[in-house]
Amino acid sequence: LTVLSVCLFSYSTAIGILSAILVDLSKEFDVSVAGAGQLITISLITVALSAPLIGPFSDRIGRKRIVVIAQLLLGISLFGYSISKNFSTLIAFSVLLGMGGGMGMPFSFNLVSEYFHSQTYGKAISIISAGQPIALLAGVPIGAFIADKWGWQWSFFILGLFTLGSFLIAHFILIPAKIALSEKRKTYFSNFIEAFHYRNFKAIITSNTLFSVAHFAIATY
Repeated sequence: LTVLSVCLFSYSTAIGILSAILVDLSKEFDVSVAGAGQLITISLITVALSAPLIGPFSDRIGRKRIVVIAQLLLGISLFGYSISKNFSTLIAFSVLLGMGGGMGMPFSFNLVSEYFHSQTYGKAISIISAGQPIALLAGVPIGAFIADKWGWQWSFFILGLFTLGSFLIAHFILIPAKIALSEKRKTYFSNFIEAFHYRNFKAIITSNTLFSVAHFAIATY
C-alpha cells in the first residue's frame, strides 16, 4: 500500500512544487508567470489523455508493469526538470510527467482489486489516497524549502531520486497478477465496447466526468 501511495505522492508533490516556483521559473526562462503555469496545464492534459488510452494495455500486460513504468517515467521527468536549460525542454518533460501521472495514479487504485478482498477495498484505497494530502502537507513544503535554500533544480533532483528508488522497490515488491488468456486476445477497442454495454457504467462514467471537470476547474482557478 505504501508503494502504491508513492505514485500519488510523487506526482502531487511535483505539481505542487511547480506551483510554488512559478515566479522563479518565469524569471529564469524569461516567460510570464502565466506562461510558466502552462507547464501544469500541459501535464494535467496529458494525464487526462493518457489514463484512458493506456487502460486497455493494463489488461493485457498487467497493472503492476504499468505502475512500475509510471514510477520510472516520473523519475526521469523529474530529473529532466532539474537539468533543463530552456523552457521547451520543461514542456517536453511536463508531457512525460503527465504520462507518469496518468499511468501511475489510476492504476495504483486498480491494483487494490488484485491484492485485497472486496471487504477491505475501502481501507486499502484510503491508505493509497493518503499519498496526495501527504504531498501537500509535507512534500511540497519540503520541496519549496529546498528550492529556497539551494535552488529549484535540487527540489526536482531529490524528488527524482526518491521516485526512482520507489520504482526499484515497486519492481521487487509488487506481485504481478496472472493475466487470463481471454484478456490477452482482446483487441484494443473491445475493452471500451464491452464496458459501454453496461447501462450502469454509462451513468457512472458520466457522473465521474462531470465531477472531475468541476473539481479540476475549481482547483485550476
